[in-house]
Amino acid sequence: MAFQKVLKKGFYFAIKNTNNTDKETALTAIILASICSYKDTKIQKEFKHLIKEFEKKRTEKVNLKNLQLLLQYAIVYFEVNEEYPKGLKNLIIDYYKVLSSEKITKELLPSFLLLTTANKQHISSKHVPFSLKIASNFTTMTKKEIGFLLNEIEQKTYHGLVSITNHPFKLITILEAFLITACSDYNLQQVSRILNALSYVNAPNSLAINTALTFLTHNQSTNGFIGYYEKEFSSLEKNQKVNKIGIQLSSTLQTISAMLTYKTGFRFYTSLGKNDKQKKYEMELIQTSIS
Repeated sequence: MAFQKVLKKGFYFAIKNTNNTDKETALTAIILASICSYKDTKIQKEFKHLIKEFEKKRTEKVNLKNLQLLLQYAIVYFEVNEEYPKGLKNLIIDYYKVLSSEKITKELLPSFLLLTTANKQHISSKHVPFSLKIASNFTTMTKKEIGFLLNEIEQKTYHGLVSITNHPFKLITILEAFLITACSDYNLQQVSRILNALSYVNAPNSLAINTALTFLTHNQSTNGFIGYYEKEFSSLEKNQKVNKIGIQLSSTLQTISAMLTYKTGFRFYTSLGKNDKQKKYEMELIQTSIS
């Protein structure tokens, strides 16, 4: 019941910002609203109306800076309408341009790999459970190296779309240790990614996980956003411009998505690979764009 309140507060914080003039902020808000409406019939109806209005105002031009958000928006739109939004052709073509350039970043790579896989086959129906093998040396891992481990888990499990058959206790133990460290460092992004990883490897409930979930819940404001960054905001010089709402939305999106993933088995990328006809069309577009 308490978690439903977290979702509702997050939802109404998101819809207040869907008309934001900053496109990246607006996209983040609509994706957050979609996640918060998960399995809540009342706010799902509200969200369907919201996304129709949002789509009327959205421009089709793709900005490479927002490519990952546009990919996530396409997934959200598909879940509501069972088709992809206008401008997907540009999204796919620009996706391939990025892959063939030096503009790709480590943060974007997992989503790009997901899109590649989805264009080739059904992730959710054609993969069978597998035994997870990780190459990392857990005993010598540093804070910086934990990111590489999380990337490996995300990529091998396709962000949790493929289940695993083994129960990697050693891996779970090190993830839980870094989870508590991330909480003490007030690194909400890291807390969220580790919670996702623990869900993907089928980690059982534990004191460390419950502590992290409680920590995230207690960091939700009365306005609905998660993550207090007033100290960081106040330390900025007067001439420094910062998009506070954008930062709050991004933080809230990451944390609520991670909480939902662990607590309910929610998987954001489930719709990838669902539509045979659409996937055939996408592949034709890709061949056209790279030929």
